[in-house]
Amino acid sequence: MKAPTDSAADRILSGSEDDGTSPPGRARAQEGNGVLNRSVAALADNGESARRAFSDDELKANREMLEARNAAHRRFGYDAIASVRFVLGKAQPLRGRVLDIGTGKGRFLVALARQVVKVTTVDISPDEQRYAVMEAMHAGVADRIRFVIHDAHRLPWPSGLFDAVVSWNVFHHLDHPEGVLSEMIRMVRPKGKLVLADFDSQGFRLMDEIHAAEGQTHPHPPSRFAHWQACLCRKGFTVHRFVGHNQEVLVAKRGSSAAAGARRGRRPLSSKPIQRQLKTR
Repeated sequence: MKAPTDSAADRILSGSEDDGTSPPGRARAQEGNGVLNRSVAALADNGESARRAFSDDELKANREMLEARNAAHRRFGYDAIASVRFVLGKAQPLRGRVLDIGTGKGRFLVALARQVVKVTTVDISPDEQRYAVMEAMHAGVADRIRFVIHDAHRLPWPSGLFDAVVSWNVFHHLDHPEGVLSEMIRMVRPKGKLVLADFDSQGFRLMDEIHAAEGQTHPHPPSRFAHWQACLCRKGFTVHRFVGHNQEVLVAKRGSSAAAGARRGRRPLSSKPIQRQLKTR
């Protein structure tokens, strides 16, 4: 399927053009997005009405909550800020329209929006996105982000809409990550990029310790990065794999020489070996 032109993609994401999805899917996306956008629709103009979307006390409390959580993680040896920097450093360059899968509370999203001017972020939880909206407002990047509440297993847009699709520390929460990966692949336009990051074995061990200290449990599935790397290679991506700062990262580029070689009957190039970076203290 031919990817939409830049102008058509912008119109689709703004809702001013039919995106070709089924009416039920579009209705769910619009309804869910409205739950959030009733309180943050004014973000687009950065005016006085935008500043009234949340009180100063709410923004301050949200920032303090995230800082306290980051500090608690650091006491156990996990630095979320360093993790985000590591992943974004390996993902560069990122240009054009970028889709973020799994908004969460906005740690990765805000850092991403500081580097990319057109970000669409998807999460199934309005509550999580509300935290992320406040964090984006605090950081001054909310005008660069479009927040969408939707199930990432069935995204409401035509194929090839985004120049890059990224996800940070989301896949271990998913019951069916293969479905989300398939949608991420579908969303990437020709010569686009897919970035998938999640905890490595050490990161999962730290998460287990952090949540156990709080009387909770944390999802800890076996690593499937080798499987996802092979899947991306079969789909015509050239894949680089990195490990560092308690993260495992796949950076996959579509439309590479590997895919071209496969089409001409040659054996595809192998994916790149793991590159490790020692954690600095």
